Amino acid sequence: MAEKKIIGIYGRGGQGALTAARILANAFLLEKEDEIREGKLYILVTPHYGPERSGGPIKAVVEVSDKPILDRSSRKKPTYFIIFDKNILRNEVLNDLKDNLQIDMVFLNCLDEERKEIIEFFTKNYPSIFKNNTGPEFLSVDASSYLDNILNLNIAMLGYFIYETHLASFKNFQEALNEKIPHLKFDFAKLEFEKIKSYFLVV
Repeated sequence: MAEKKIIGIYGRGGQGALTAARILANAFLLEKEDEIREGKLYILVTPHYGPERSGGPIKAVVEVSDKPILDRSSRKKPTYFIIFDKNILRNEVLNDLKDNLQIDMVFLNCLDEERKEIIEFFTKNYPSIFKNNTGPEFLSVDASSYLDNILNLNIAMLGYFIYETHLASFKNFQEALNEKIPHLKFDFAKLEFEKIKSYFLVV
């Protein structure tokens, strides 16, 4: 894990963005427990709520740093974006994306065709985010297709994020899940790597 990472998780009320942020932070804590105990790494979760309405936008920020985190506001430019609902991408999320030169990856819950349209939109309207003609990597998965009574949207998107970034192990991810959602029966740790991939198809 690099010295400093900021993960922005974006969704709507009821989609579990804040819960996802807390699970992810706990997975990071388990991954780097010794460094945190020794004061070499710090983790902070900061929620931000949009207009108070049913299904209103919610942003949760997970920050990991090798220095004490003094700024506790959620108005930071993330290096990673996890977006549960593509329909908020051009509104609530836009201010964090545009002119952000430190984006590594953007994870979208959408179809591949929709991902291509989103890339085209940002290429045309906000070309500055594409550093050296490369810029951030936009990845998509149709997470809604995998939802059942075990796998929720927020868990599916976190699994996709961890599968692609390797910022935490699936073992620690599962332990973090079990602590936050004890009734969860979906056992990530016992799944073979290729079976995990079948849940989080990169398109």
